[in-house]
Amino acid sequence: MSQRIQVLALAVLASTASSLRLPPVRAQQSRRDLLIQSTSAFSAIVAAAPVHAAVSELADPNLSNEERSRLALERMERERVANLPTNKLTAMRDQLATAPALVESDQWDELRDLIQATTGGPLNDLFKKAKWGDEATAKTTVKMRKLLFDVETVAYSQQKFPGASAVGGYCAPGVVPRDSKSGCKVRPALEKEPLRTKLNDAVAKFDELVKLHS
Repeated sequence: MSQRIQVLALAVLASTASSLRLPPVRAQQSRRDLLIQSTSAFSAIVAAAPVHAAVSELADPNLSNEERSRLALERMERERVANLPTNKLTAMRDQLATAPALVESDQWDELRDLIQATTGGPLNDLFKKAKWGDEATAKTTVKMRKLLFDVETVAYSQQKFPGASAVGGYCAPGVVPRDSKSGCKVRPALEKEPLRTKLNDAVAKFDELVKLHS
């Protein structure tokens, strides 16, 4: 195994524990010393991890140093590919595609969080970093966000917080109004199909964004 591969493996190990500092590599340091350092560094990382943390495949004591270095490089390559702008865009699209299920299960807080995480600030940051400022991207994004704004407005109205029923004049859950004039109002049943339709349309717009940058 080349010294370049071993050095790259060290870089991966160091990136997973930024607080751990390895001793500087001397110009005449042998490949065996490099491997010893990488193994020691990884052992320290595993020892410092929380008890409930999943054990990494790199922690397998049956691995040889060469296998451990190979797996470290493979993980680094997977992370590099996942962080490519187009792949990150596709991942956001796939996350947004789960939104209709949140409507079905009345998870309104989670729905709003999901919309913001996939089409809000993180998407703006991705566009900026990838330099995707073209007109087609801008127009498609505006159309997608208009659909999602309507969904998020309804989701906000459905969120539960102390006193929410009283603010809207609705009866608390399980309360039956005494009369229609002075009593509270029964909260009307929510039509979910229009929300699901708008979410699916928004995902279709996201598909257009992915196609623009694939």
